[in-house]
Amino acid sequence: MSKVSKANDVKALRITVGGTVQGVGFRPYVYRLAGEHKIAGNVANTAAGAVIEAEGTPAQLSSFIDNVKHSLPPRALITSIKTTPIPFRNFKEFSIQKSSSSSSALSAIIPPDLAVCPDCLRELFTSSDRRHNYPFINCTNCGPRFSIVKALPYDRPETSMSSFRLCPECRKEYDNPADRRFHAQPNACPACGPVIELYDSNFTKIARAADAMAMAVAMLEKGKILAIKSIGGYHLACDATNTKAVERLRKRKMRPHKPFAVMAASPESAGEISFIGAEEERLLASIQRPIVLLKKRLPSKLADNVAPGNASVGIMLCYTPLHHILFNGSAYRYLVMTSANRRDEPICRTEEDAREALGEIADYFLVHNRPIHNRLDDSIVQCVPATQFIRRSRGYVPEPVRLGNNPGKTCVMGVGAELKNTFCLTRGNNAFVSQHIGEMDNLKSIDFYREAFERLSTFLKVKPGVIAHDLHPGYFTTAFAREYASANRVRLVGVQHHVAHIASVLAETNIKRPVIGFAFDGLGYGDDGTLWGGECLLVHREKFTRLAHFDYFALAGGDAATREIWRCGAALLKSAGINALPANGARRRHWQQALDMIGKRFNSPLTCSVGRLFDGVAAIIGIRDEVSFEAQAAMEMESLAIDFPVKKGYNFKIKNQGGDKPLVVSTTEIVRQLWAEKKAGMTPAHISARFHVTIAEITRKLALHFRAERQINDIALSGGVFQNRLLLGLVLSRLLREGFAVHYNRLVPPNDGGISLGQAWIGKQHVSGNTRENNKHR
Repeated sequence: MSKVSKANDVKALRITVGGTVQGVGFRPYVYRLAGEHKIAGNVANTAAGAVIEAEGTPAQLSSFIDNVKHSLPPRALITSIKTTPIPFRNFKEFSIQKSSSSSSALSAIIPPDLAVCPDCLRELFTSSDRRHNYPFINCTNCGPRFSIVKALPYDRPETSMSSFRLCPECRKEYDNPADRRFHAQPNACPACGPVIELYDSNFTKIARAADAMAMAVAMLEKGKILAIKSIGGYHLACDATNTKAVERLRKRKMRPHKPFAVMAASPESAGEISFIGAEEERLLASIQRPIVLLKKRLPSKLADNVAPGNASVGIMLCYTPLHHILFNGSAYRYLVMTSANRRDEPICRTEEDAREALGEIADYFLVHNRPIHNRLDDSIVQCVPATQFIRRSRGYVPEPVRLGNNPGKTCVMGVGAELKNTFCLTRGNNAFVSQHIGEMDNLKSIDFYREAFERLSTFLKVKPGVIAHDLHPGYFTTAFAREYASANRVRLVGVQHHVAHIASVLAETNIKRPVIGFAFDGLGYGDDGTLWGGECLLVHREKFTRLAHFDYFALAGGDAATREIWRCGAALLKSAGINALPANGARRRHWQQALDMIGKRFNSPLTCSVGRLFDGVAAIIGIRDEVSFEAQAAMEMESLAIDFPVKKGYNFKIKNQGGDKPLVVSTTEIVRQLWAEKKAGMTPAHISARFHVTIAEITRKLALHFRAERQINDIALSGGVFQNRLLLGLVLSRLLREGFAVHYNRLVPPNDGGISLGQAWIGKQHVSGNTRENNKHR
């Protein structure tokens, strides 16, 4: 307890602090500030956040509150602070009170999981420390948070550490406000905390504690594949310099080409295999510890099959004590560290999950007995030059996106897309985007979605009053929205896929004025029944106008064309009037069948997708005919083009259809020119580079046209195609030179992982624009 002196002129305030103020050392911080400012009273965690009762002179209280706001612990975040006069109680000292779950206001935010801090790391490798080489060392500045929490307020009984009874030494730390482990909910040591164990592929235990760690290191050095339980789920790991080990992992995981992430032993090790800029270095070492996409150094120390056909490699640094122990003194400096799951299924969370899904993949299982309550994949970012998310999950979720100063009382849910799914729940002026869920085409992902929704809505203590969903009638998320709305009598709002993309940018930037939005992606259901994906839109709040789009072409075979991308190439060549039947007998027959399907309009839906355009061009110029993962061909085109010096793109035409119809970007001339260059012997790198410049020039020309026509200078860029760093850079440089105000996703991914935020933002616009929301639309 902190003793304070009293002054005659005193008053009392209740200070309610909302935001990320639980599990980040906020109460000990307030306790110390109270002593420095001679404040009496107490602080407690509640569902409303941290509540402080403070008594002191007006000058003391003013200085105290100012310091509370501006000298925060590293991971604390204040989103609201409210002061209310209360009766004077003549406190004799300042104390930290037991947490309370009762509160009518809700503003507490669960902190994300945090990478191990320098203090804990130093203790981890100090031989005399009682936590020497203990894989679960943590304090108030680091360790698991969201992954272990079950309910608010964030206290040990409400986490998956509740079954671990603190030993006397850990209890002393936990109860001491001056200790950095004061109320560190995962606090533990070898005497009282979780333990690590090693199992073979039959899930028979073969080692425990330090022996398990030593054997795990030895097995990795021998080229074995390990399933390793981490903070948010299991990883599959192997030596990233061992070509045979990586190839075995690819075959067993049935992942022939998609790049693997690599964990490096140190920043220096990361720098030996990649080029690292200042912002990338900051991200690598940040407490969030995301995977950062970095340009490869060549020749590489990594096995060639870690990230084949790609100029970049995803690298992360160790973020748990267990990771650091795995590298300490080992013969390897790089480990493949990829999400442990079957293809398109969620990351394994429990031992049962791992045993079922990974038994034929992993040689050994490195397991611990601290339950994971909320599963989380690793986050992925890149610098373009600002930070851009590819996947937003561990280290960032559940931090909210602020939606400006119009909170509203209705919780809006954006149910997300069918691929790279997330969902979003609003509470006041905060939007909480869920962790990465994944592809919604299997029962395990659907179960994960429902589980994550129930848990996040329970944490936030919200119940959606409006559900915003994609227009596609066949999506699971659309069915979920309708099911929930029917059962709970709430309003449904349909949001076109590409409008949601642009709206996600507006949500991040809080722009309320009209914008010209470019949404380039794979496929999204259009309100005319075709598959959109090359869109220029005018978006203002919940309303939009389709200003322009790329020319339609047919996807012969429907979904098959997203995997067998030669079908996209065949359709583009046919549209351009080019007869390019292959000489090979079998391929010639398939090609002709595809052309016949297009001619008869059988199972050949029309699309204007820029993503599928990239696929078709990749096939035409000989990069590949089939893909094993989404955007594979486009990534390879970018990798070929990124260092190729080309300034001029291909000629193109923009057609005016007359009346109020949108303009159409003709692809015919583009395809004819690149086909001619291919026949003339130009390299795929040359053609890819010119194609990138062409798309950037089309964007610039459309932006200039509609600025002149509509008097709008704000541009929003979104959609998965804008993950292409080369293309985004070309577009940004052109638009900024023309004086546009350009906005793009920085808080959520531009791919379908950001769709839920855009849906929720559109839903809130409907609510704010309709005062009769409670009954009229139910």
